[in-house]
Amino acid sequence: MLSLSILHLILREAVKTVKQSQDFFLKNVQQKLQAYMENGLIENLQDRGVIVTAVLFRDITLPQVVTYAVIPTKERQEQLEREKSQLKIVEQQAQQQVKQAEAREMAVVADANTKKPWLMRKHMPLLKKQKLRKKLINY
Repeated sequence: MLSLSILHLILREAVKTVKQSQDFFLKNVQQKLQAYMENGLIENLQDRGVIVTAVLFRDITLPQVVTYAVIPTKERQEQLEREKSQLKIVEQQAQQQVKQAEAREMAVVADANTKKPWLMRKHMPLLKKQKLRKKLINY
């Protein structure tokens, strides 16, 4: 019976190291808990002649209250990850459109340089705005 109370105390201390209840489902957290339990049992039971060679958690079952709280949290995290991914795609598309617009503008200006000087004067304000915009973006 004394060993069971030691087991309970070590398990309680091991569980305190987990920050969020949904982390109990993570493999690396379970491995850390196993290592914590193994070390604690070895330290406490060695003097009593009990040799601990390994600790293995087969299944971690959380209370229903915790499980019901974890499921919506995990769903929100997954939704957030999907939204971040979509936002990244939109940002990349916007950057591509900006670069394409810049390339078109530079082509128009270059074409104006070679063909008609009066056309260059017409597009010069656009070119100045573009340079100013680049300075503001890089700021």
